Amino acid sequence: MAGQEQVLVIDEAGTIHTLYDDGLHEIGEVVNTARASHVEPGENGWDVVLSDDPRNGRFKGHVVGRGFKTRKAALDAEVDFLNEHVLG
Repeated sequence: MAGQEQVLVIDEAGTIHTLYDDGLHEIGEVVNTARASHVEPGENGWDVVLSDDPRNGRFKGHVVGRGFKTRKAALDAEVDFLNEHVLG
């Protein structure tokens, strides 16, 4: 997530939801993590697909994109999508 803003969502119970980053341990305890998506090599490059976790709401199993030329491009698209559509 280097170079991207860390989006934090605080629910009514005071729980913070965000994308995992190793730096989170510097500000507090990480209680629970869950895989929101998968970045995997595909037939024509890197593919990004959301997991079937119910926390992904209507986007569970959604294909974010296929055929990204680099893993970094796929990871950037993954973070952008999750921040906007799942956290945002």
